[in-house]
Amino acid sequence: MDESATDGRGQRRIENRARIYDATMRLLRRRSYAELTVDEICEAAGVGRATFFRIFETKVGLLREFNRRLTVRVQERLAEQAQADAGEALRVVAAEIVSTWSQAAPGATEMAIDFMHSSGPAEAHAAHPELLDLVVEIVEGGVKAGEIRGTNPPLLTGGLALTQLAAAAAYWLEHPDADLESLVNEALESWLNGALSSA
Repeated sequence: MDESATDGRGQRRIENRARIYDATMRLLRRRSYAELTVDEICEAAGVGRATFFRIFETKVGLLREFNRRLTVRVQERLAEQAQADAGEALRVVAAEIVSTWSQAAPGATEMAIDFMHSSGPAEAHAAHPELLDLVVEIVEGGVKAGEIRGTNPPLLTGGLALTQLAAAAAYWLEHPDADLESLVNEALESWLNGALSSA
């Protein structure tokens, strides 16, 4: 197969993903998630239904893109810092979760609530696989540096750390009068208190 054709298709997919996601976020500023249809999203993005489903599979698939972008922002913030230790790096993750969700349109929070209600415990990290990979990488680095106690596999330890953060954010999604920053920070500090080496 011609490599340039593959590159062109890949680039179109990236552009279409961005157009669909950006159109959805604009629409969710004015409309509820439950009312918004895939047809409306496709019309606003200028793409066909097949393109939408090829990229996102379902409307809830947009949540994964929301969290992928959150992860990119965390990676950018970490790249700006000079060698953050594991605790500092996880605090950056927590801060970005707070910043992103506190600025999210009500329709985006509805999308996350829909995912929470429609998924089971085995799918806890299905909406944010890139963020899970990043947290596992941070934890793995912390274990190697002796900052984090760990005999469990990094995937388990990192998954537990992210579960603490996600659970706090999930609570806030359904109780928006709560203080998101306090919830997320307390959840992280509780995890860190049990995980950080005392040395």
